[in-house]
Amino acid sequence: MSLNKPKLHWWVIPGIATAVLSLLGGLGTCAVKYATLEKLPGRVEASEQKNDQQDSEIHKLTVIQETWLKIYQQQQQQTRNPGRNAPSSRVRLTQDDAGDWYCEDVVDLSWWWPDEHGRCD
Repeated sequence: MSLNKPKLHWWVIPGIATAVLSLLGGLGTCAVKYATLEKLPGRVEASEQKNDQQDSEIHKLTVIQETWLKIYQQQQQQTRNPGRNAPSSRVRLTQDDAGDWYCEDVVDLSWWWPDEHGRCD
């Protein structure tokens, strides 16, 4: 009795080569994925730092916006109540030759120094 090895079919050899190449491709993919995952903690840390910086900038912008909103509301309040702080048409703030400012009543030509806020009340 002789034991003969069965002869391989012609498509088996290209199939083995394809399997080996597929295995090498899979190993290459795993290596690339591992390298990407290895860099991930550093990228997350950098993203968190940038996020903290952006949060700080947003906070600054919010403070600026609130300041401008208060200024706008004060201006709106002054336009709604114009008689409260409006200067009299007969009183004006004038500067003399020495550079000093004084309040002048244009009707009776009297004058006085403005208050500490520079107003002629």
